Amino acid sequence: MTEPEWLLPEDVEDLQAIAIEKNGGLTGGLLKPDLLESALARPQNEYAYAGEDDIFKLAAIYAEGIAQNHAFADANKRTAFLAATVFLLDNGYELQKATGSNHADMMVNLTNKEITREDAARYFQKHARKTG
Repeated sequence: MTEPEWLLPEDVEDLQAIAIEKNGGLTGGLLKPDLLESALARPQNEYAYAGEDDIFKLAAIYAEGIAQNHAFADANKRTAFLAATVFLLDNGYELQKATGSNHADMMVNLTNKEITREDAARYFQKHARKTG
């Protein structure tokens, strides 16, 4: 597998701004840059040191880290989901549109540790299709 296209902090900051603009929430943006950097480093470390190359697991690691680290003033779960979605898209997969609140429910469950990142990876895989 070729190395995935990774997310940059400024990309995720832009996604958070989009989430706030689209659905509302507290302004204030990035409050804890170190926590965002930590969340973004997790999938790269798993790839480099643990040999994880499953794109859906890497997306789930992004989603989990961004949502649980709470680096932003608001919209952490929405930002985490958007980041995982963009990561998958950048790496050849498109998530299907939500049916009801299924995407949001998955993110709440992941953030609250009611499902594992492996569960989230299976969710992403089930709801994605290869592009191109």
